[in-house]
Amino acid sequence: MVDAIILAAGSSKRMGTNKMGLEISGQTVLSRAITEAVKSALNKIVVVTRHPEDFNEFVKCSDDLPPRLVRIVNNNSEFGMSYSIKLGLASISSETDAAMIILADQVRLNFSVINSLVSASLQNPGKIIAPTIKGRRTNPVIFPSDLLVELNQITGDKGGREILTSNSGMLKTVEFGETYDDSDLDTMDDYFRIISRSQSQLFQT
Repeated sequence: MVDAIILAAGSSKRMGTNKMGLEISGQTVLSRAITEAVKSALNKIVVVTRHPEDFNEFVKCSDDLPPRLVRIVNNNSEFGMSYSIKLGLASISSETDAAMIILADQVRLNFSVINSLVSASLQNPGKIIAPTIKGRRTNPVIFPSDLLVELNQITGDKGGREILTSNSGMLKTVEFGETYDDSDLDTMDDYFRIISRSQSQLFQT
């Protein structure tokens, strides 16, 4: 059983606006992250946002979401990503085997990639599971239950990188090659580039 924490409480300083509300192919960034997670084999899904209104404003499918999805508001997002992770860890299932940390602004992450990582976690209990693209490690990462206490002790805006580095012997990677686009949104240039690519793919189909 793998639970997930969707991190969507960033300040979006480089973007200049709340990127969770930006639309790509008819879906907001936040709505897309939730939709793909819900379609996957994940067990409990905890969504951490910056403002209480983010969910109702940006998630168009909010009336159809399953009870396994939990909403959390991070009122102290200035403490960095680690605080959102701690809030998420406090809300996942106590009997979970592992927790996947999902960055909501990785807008090309889909349920197929999530399922592949969940499957690898179930086949390799006790391992850290991370995707790679032509050997380059990326996100989302699954941390086994044995490391969740350690993950809960991180501080600042580092995410789980330190935990992964200090426990590299526990790492199991899943190579995706060109089948997974891990592009994320940090600036408006990123957004326009992804929009342009989406329009091009739509035209081709």
